[in-house]
Amino acid sequence: MRRSRPTLAALVVTGMFSAFPGVSSAKDLSGLYIDLLTGNPPVASMVLTDPFGRRTGINLRLGSLDDDAAYFHEIPDSNAGYEGSPANDETGEAAATGRISVGIFSAVSSGAYRVTIKGIETRNFSLDIGPRDSNGGFPILPEIPGAIAAGETQEFTFNYSPQPGSTMTIAKQVTFATLRTALRTWRQLDQLGDAKFIAKLDKTLAEGEKALTGKGGKDRENRKEAVEKLRKFVRKIEKAFKSEKDDDPNEDEDKDHKDKEQDKPQKRFVSEPAFRSLKGDAEILIRNLGGKPGEDH
Repeated sequence: MRRSRPTLAALVVTGMFSAFPGVSSAKDLSGLYIDLLTGNPPVASMVLTDPFGRRTGINLRLGSLDDDAAYFHEIPDSNAGYEGSPANDETGEAAATGRISVGIFSAVSSGAYRVTIKGIETRNFSLDIGPRDSNGGFPILPEIPGAIAAGETQEFTFNYSPQPGSTMTIAKQVTFATLRTALRTWRQLDQLGDAKFIAKLDKTLAEGEKALTGKGGKDRENRKEAVEKLRKFVRKIEKAFKSEKDDDPNEDEDKDHKDKEQDKPQKRFVSEPAFRSLKGDAEILIRNLGGKPGEDH
């Protein structure tokens, strides 16, 4: 069920990907494979729902990995499982990560699919969706970074076709509320800071959320103002990310300089996974509000 193929860094989770090159084949080799990189043991659940409402996956809110009640196998010729990453060769210590995998192995139905992830504990994750066309060809799609809070549910949707030459769009439902939740989650995971910086980011999002309902009867102006707040949010995290990236961790510093640095408050920073995830979500919301990502920032 597991497969080895290259991945690309993803800055957004919604986009049109050229996929399924090749000519038609008499034998249907279509397949669909979903991997969720999570903790070890897993700290999130993942269930795939097909166009007919049938499910395959693992819901750890219904039972443990050893409990049959936690597993769904409703989609024909499908399976779900979990595999921890290899242990440390030298110490034998168990790896901190593992993968929940869902696969449909043949004759995949065309239509709309939904991936539902439910957080058991607060944790960052990586989602990998791998379609296979009727000729057996794999496109290369980007992995999707994210973070999920305990008790939170996130959904990703896409349309699948086994037809060679088809395209795929992976979409995520994003609102100001979910974006503010993501900001707090990444902070809890120590993937961005400092506290004042996060407070300013949250204030910007709160202003954008308020703008949507602020001026009665002026929907177009409200949306425009909300988009501007989102662009301001993206500019801020982009600046912090670039500043952090430009720092040289190997630069020598004398002891006096280090002591002075330790006396300073923690500077603002954004890790690469947090930046990719937050920027991607903000750009989805910008599009949904009629704006264009990349403009004016």
